[in-house]
Order: sequence, then structure tokens, then C-alpha cells
Amino acid sequence: MTKTVVVTGAGSGIGRAIATVLAQRGWQVVVTDIDADAASRVSRSLPTDDGQRHESAPLNVSSPAEAAAVADDVADRLGLHGWVSNAGISFMHPFLDASVEHY
Repeated sequence: MTKTVVVTGAGSGIGRAIATVLAQRGWQVVVTDIDADAASRVSRSLPTDDGQRHESAPLNVSSPAEAAAVADDVADRLGLHGWVSNAGISFMHPFLDASVEHY
């Protein structure tokens, strides 16, 4: 049985690398990103040596409703066996100067 994992922020960078390694290890990956085109490009580039059928989905992780909808959809259709919360942004300023809203 192929296990399915959602990787957030996987349209580039570290998320893309995580998705790639998981696909190489036999996971079926649902690539999510706020940039739907980037997520789609990554999902199409993932290895399918174990017959996986990777997918992509747009996801703004700052929206709990969007995250829940993706999780519910994947769980219902494919089974949800893992979730990698990679998406994020960074602010370049001293920690003590950060507002609560940034966290």
C-alpha cells in the first residue's frame, strides 16, 4: 500500500527537496503551495519509480479552513498518512522586535 503525505510550501526550496526525498522513498506526495503553478510543476517532476501518482493543490497555510479542506480531501480520496508543515515566511529583524502577529 502506497502511503500519502502532504507537504506544505513545496513549490520550491526546502519543501521541494522534502517532497522529492519522500517520493524517492516510495511516498505518494501531495505538493501544496500558495503558488499553485509552482506546486503543479514540482508534483509533475517527482519520481514515480514505485508507481505513485503525485498531486498538487493550492494552499495558503495561514487559512485554517483551507488546510482542513486539503486534509479532508486527501484523507477521503487517498488516505492521509503524513503531513509535513514546511511552509513559512521569514522576517529579518531582531526576535524581540517581532510582533505577535508574525508568529
